[in-house]
Amino acid sequence: MINRLSIKNNIPFRAIHLNQYERIGNETVLNHKTSFFRYSDKENTDAFVVSLLRRKNNNKPLTIVSAGCSFGEEVYSYALACEKYGIKANISGFDISSTVINEAKQGKYYLNEKELDYLVKYQKGKKRTPFQKAMSDTFARNFEQKGRHKNCYQLKNDKLTNCEFRLDDVKKIQTLYGKNSQDLILCRYVLYHIPNIEELYNVFGQFEKILKPGGLLCLNDIEAKYYKEALLTLGFIQPYKNYPWIFEKPKTRKDKLNDFINSIENFINKGVNKK
Repeated sequence: MINRLSIKNNIPFRAIHLNQYERIGNETVLNHKTSFFRYSDKENTDAFVVSLLRRKNNNKPLTIVSAGCSFGEEVYSYALACEKYGIKANISGFDISSTVINEAKQGKYYLNEKELDYLVKYQKGKKRTPFQKAMSDTFARNFEQKGRHKNCYQLKNDKLTNCEFRLDDVKKIQTLYGKNSQDLILCRYVLYHIPNIEELYNVFGQFEKILKPGGLLCLNDIEAKYYKEALLTLGFIQPYKNYPWIFEKPKTRKDKLNDFINSIENFINKGVNKK
């Protein structure tokens, strides 16, 4: 059995987390800045995750949660993608700020230049991926320009009704969703809000419990780098080499057991080689 205390009590891991919280969290992360398809530039992460969801798609709606959803752009981004590719899904987002949750429910946004370029007025002569074109077309069907501001767009009535927003805390995520209930957890640039290492590790454990076997956890690249060992200790795997910030809960206990056996064998082999 994997010892869940091994990482929580590990001094180097604790130091790395606290250092990153102080260096990055306080300066750039503790805000509500976000945007539509924010991770389209990072190796096309959003497009890749959507492709994985398409493989999972069946008669039963998928369940997706955006933890720390801020103003809701991430929730609506995935709702647009699911609609375009015929993926049945229920998408929920929550945040600890009542201000951003109220804004998210209204579905009214002032797009920045990057978003306008991506979703509305894609520049001529600029190479456009099929995913970008699809999202631009789907955005036009669900949002409409509002008022005199050219960059103000409002969600149309009765559109993207599969989205839900609520006020809550990521540290209590297990109380919000049932065990083995979620196909995808999106939690990017959120974990730095938790400076206490014990609370952070507890959140990782809750992620593992609410994800379905084969469910995905998507962090950002920085978080994945520093929290990798903690997540692997809990039994997560990293099946996608080009996307190390995407973790998966193994489909069977056998997968976990094999991973654990392999880690023991590697440890033994290292000891033999040293001799």
